[in-house]
Amino acid sequence: MIKAIFSDFARVICFLKDTSYRGKLSDLYDSLRGKDVSVFNHYTLNHEYLRFLHNLKKQHDIALYIFTSGKMHLDDEILSITKSLFDDQFSALDFASSKSEKESYLLLAGKLNLQPADILFIDDREHNIEAAKQAGLATIHYLNNADAFEKIQDLVS
Repeated sequence: MIKAIFSDFARVICFLKDTSYRGKLSDLYDSLRGKDVSVFNHYTLNHEYLRFLHNLKKQHDIALYIFTSGKMHLDDEILSITKSLFDDQFSALDFASSKSEKESYLLLAGKLNLQPADILFIDDREHNIEAAKQAGLATIHYLNNADAFEKIQDLVS
C-alpha cells in the first residue's frame, strides 16, 4: 500500500517558460541567483499537478515529499506555494548521492521510517526511475499530467 509519494521537482512540478531550453533547470536558476528577478519570470509551476496531489493527500492520507537533485525547490517564492502541500522536501545533495543511485532511495526511506514498497516515486528521467525500482519503490515515469494522474490513481486506489 502506498503511504508516501516522492515527486521530482524539475520538469514535473516546475517547468521553464522557454520550452526550447534543453539544459538543466537548476543551471539557469543558478545563473539568476543574486539578481533582482522573480523566479516566476522564467519558471512556472505545474498547478494542475499540485492540485491533484493536494486532493490525493486529503482523500487517501498519503504523505507527500519532493525529492530532487538540486536546491531550486528551496527558493522563497517557490516555497511560498509548495511548503504547505509537502510534508518535507529533500535533495539528493542532502545524502551526498545521486538520484540515479538506488542507495539514495534506501537512505530516504530509512530516514522517513518507510518500507521502499510503500513509496511511489515520480520522475521525468528514466535512469532515476530505474534506480528507484532497484531500491524497491513503485515508480511512474512522468510524461504529462493526464498519464501520471491515471497511473497514480491506479496505484493508490
